[in-house]
Amino acid sequence: NVTARALLRRYGWWNATELRDNETQFSFSLANNLGPCDSDLSTTDCLQVGTLSVELDEYTRWLVVAVLPAGAFNAQKKAMAKLREEEREAAEKQALATFKSLVVDFFIFSFLILCMSALIGLGLGCIVSQPLHRLSELMQLVGNLDLAKGSAELEELRS
Repeated sequence: NVTARALLRRYGWWNATELRDNETQFSFSLANNLGPCDSDLSTTDCLQVGTLSVELDEYTRWLVVAVLPAGAFNAQKKAMAKLREEEREAAEKQALATFKSLVVDFFIFSFLILCMSALIGLGLGCIVSQPLHRLSELMQLVGNLDLAKGSAELEELRS
């Protein structure tokens, strides 16, 4: 079998420590005399091997070997990577939309606070300026000595 020859060529013997203690994966090329595949694992002559050592009892150990076209082991990995990338992009778009919304809300609230401050200032200014305007008129009358005895203005000034 081609896969058995590739395993023996790579690990030397069936009871190799790396085969016995670890799950292993490697690829080999039928066209490259069972050597490694080129960087493109999607070619038809490239096979990927996965092994798992299973201990049945203290004297018996089986080596489970799965051989598939090289792209088969990577298909789920590529699909998961693509899914993670799509989720990352969606989260990034959501974060950007949230940020834009917060900036708009900030400016709206800032404008509302500015308008409220201006209205409160205008209202307080009107409330304070009316008595001051009346006091100014009375002071002008006093300055002109134009107060008639017993006039309402004189009584207001005294109070």
